Amino acid sequence: MISDTSPELFDPEYSEFSPVSILLAPDGHLIIRVFAFISGDIEEEDIAGIVAPYLSRKGGALVNHELEGSGSQIYWELNIALRTRSRTVEYAYEIGVNVAELLAAVGSKVPKLPQAMDILMAGRASILIGQSESEWLEVKSQPYNLDSEAARIELAQDAARFANSESGGILIIGIATKRTLGGEVLSRILPFQLDLKQLRRYRDILDRRIFPPIDNLRIERVSSGSGHLLAVEVPSQREELKPFLVHGAIAGGRYEGAFISIVRRRGDGSIPVSAAAIHAWMTAGRALLRGTRGPDAM
Repeated sequence: MISDTSPELFDPEYSEFSPVSILLAPDGHLIIRVFAFISGDIEEEDIAGIVAPYLSRKGGALVNHELEGSGSQIYWELNIALRTRSRTVEYAYEIGVNVAELLAAVGSKVPKLPQAMDILMAGRASILIGQSESEWLEVKSQPYNLDSEAARIELAQDAARFANSESGGILIIGIATKRTLGGEVLSRILPFQLDLKQLRRYRDILDRRIFPPIDNLRIERVSSGSGHLLAVEVPSQREELKPFLVHGAIAGGRYEGAFISIVRRRGDGSIPVSAAAIHAWMTAGRALLRGTRGPDAM
């Protein structure tokens, strides 16, 4: 069992324990036991499908799950197998926490950025309907025309905006929005046909158009009805990598392939990076090359 109480204050009888615990099975596997308290109804037969894509990516597998407790204290108990080779207790613990948070997000239908991609991969894109576009979420109703120079620049800018933001974000292609007083709200899923060749083109364009390349960029084809959605996940990037530059710019309504552009996301919209911010980044970079702390270094 795991508790985040400090060693000085820990008391085995009174300290609170995490809803994630770790056991060692006789066959050498780690068993991650998760107690997931979910506000909302999730059917027993849905549990495996929700967590399977995430566990497959992390090298785990769901062994079993049961509904426990009574009254207001009902919770799901999940047992997850994980091979011990090259794994740490911290790695196993994070898997348990993330599984609990994923189930909570599905049950409450209020997803956040860390769970959004796993919700999509679990075939639960409908949970996003009714959510507003935000500083971490942007959708497009139609795929980009990758044969168009303008569309290739637009795609790169849409990903670079998240890379230049503080938290990163996710771009989903195949969901329509409607305008409300509160902004653009996701309203309808519009799946389209996307083959693996097209999927590779999306990645190639982002890799070639954005400098430096985005760390841990994730592009997924998501099955939805008779077609697909495309999801581009941009994790939060290290500050020393910013700004992310796009080869190509939009100036005065025209697309200029020989220019570069720097954009970032704010709220549910986008803004260009100011001259002052660009100068600050350049100054910091020069200071780093000189081995100083900057122009004010003593």
